[in-house]
Amino acid sequence: VGDYYFKKGSFRAAIARYKEALLWNQGCADAWRRLGDAHDKMRDPAAAREAWKKYVEIEPDSKYAAKLRRKLARKR
Repeated sequence: VGDYYFKKGSFRAAIARYKEALLWNQGCADAWRRLGDAHDKMRDPAAAREAWKKYVEIEPDSKYAAKLRRKLARKR
């Protein structure tokens, strides 16, 4: 559901849905990554960084992890 709202550009609604998903499963890496993306769209870099860091912790070898590490290094 979060992806639906994200694609519509309703980033606040997407954030709420991703957070709700994470209440049920803190280990859902995709929810962390998409939560970070939604926060980034809302111009909340601190929240985006925290979500992306959590994603990289959970999925350090994924195809998105390297890209997010570069984003995290740039936004310090």
